Amino acid sequence: MPALQMAGVARVVLRYLERLVTHDAMFRALGGVRVWFFTGLAHSAAGGLGMRRAGDALARLVNDVEALDGLYLRIIVPGLSVLMLLPILLVMLYHESAWALLVLPLFLGVAVVLPWRAAMLAGDNATRASLAMAGLRNAALDALSGLREVKIFAAEGRMLAMVQARESAVLGAQRELAQRVSRLNVTGFLLAQTGILLALLIGFISGPLAAVVAVFVLTAAFEAVSAMPRAGVLLGQSQAAAARVVEAAEAGPAVADPARALPMPASHAVSFEHVSFRYAEGLPFVFENLSLQLPAGSRTAILGPSGAGKSTIAALLLKLAAPQSGKIKLGAVDVAALPAEAVRSKIAYLSQSTHLFADSIRNNLLLGDPLADEGQL
Repeated sequence: MPALQMAGVARVVLRYLERLVTHDAMFRALGGVRVWFFTGLAHSAAGGLGMRRAGDALARLVNDVEALDGLYLRIIVPGLSVLMLLPILLVMLYHESAWALLVLPLFLGVAVVLPWRAAMLAGDNATRASLAMAGLRNAALDALSGLREVKIFAAEGRMLAMVQARESAVLGAQRELAQRVSRLNVTGFLLAQTGILLALLIGFISGPLAAVVAVFVLTAAFEAVSAMPRAGVLLGQSQAAAARVVEAAEAGPAVADPARALPMPASHAVSFEHVSFRYAEGLPFVFENLSLQLPAGSRTAILGPSGAGKSTIAALLLKLAAPQSGKIKLGAVDVAALPAEAVRSKIAYLSQSTHLFADSIRNNLLLGDPLADEGQL
């Protein structure tokens, strides 16, 4: 009895420690993924999100990263259980009766075929659901950020209808997946019960003891793989989420550094020579054939209404965007031939929208130059 009591207590303690370690490792991994994603997004969208909406970026940072949290506990562990259980079940069934091996295809259907099908369905659905969720977030952010204009033009009803339409798309995608997964779960349950019934019939032919053993063994085996269809769903969702996260984080900067960079010039004079720029193919040009001289030490104010291109000039100078034609020179050197970090280290830029993170002022300043000492700060 003492040994059984110790074994029971040890099982509980070991289960707790296993969950503690695995959850801690998963939370640390997700934290690392979020930092890696944000770092990649900061490099690829230093001048703003461009054609990627804020709601889409938020959905990737939150929903898609969170979709990876069950990778170990709900996908890898059940998958390893199947790999370990399959040879054991094969030997035990063959030992009882060769006829019992007829149950094996039913077991493989629950453990392999249904999860594979669930992963395929969930992968297709996850892409649509993610796009729908991004659309919902975009609609909500647009309504909130433009709330003043919405009220001025009495567009509350139209904005609410847009949000509700996007919400319906999200709920529709979720409902579609739930219905398909429910059908797979019912199929898995029927396969398991059919397998147990078949083993029972074979066991009665071989003898009552074999029937009892077969029922208990197969009940335990099917119970062990009952989570596999759900694991297949999570696998499909995780694959789709990982693809979206990687696509956004590894998009690369909008303006690539030159293969052979030139040294930084001593002069700080800036010149735009016949520069034309637009943000995307098919959109109108912000300006065409722009020429501008900014001598070193001079002060120049560029005035104009919103959308005239004032911020675009700053973005081009900082290599956050590249012109379709023309040259931008720092001194006598085209900035296209200079490393972006070197160019930005020579230019101070105060944007209209300033973002402060929930941290100390020192750590916020270090985002601009991680190697800055106390004097520079």
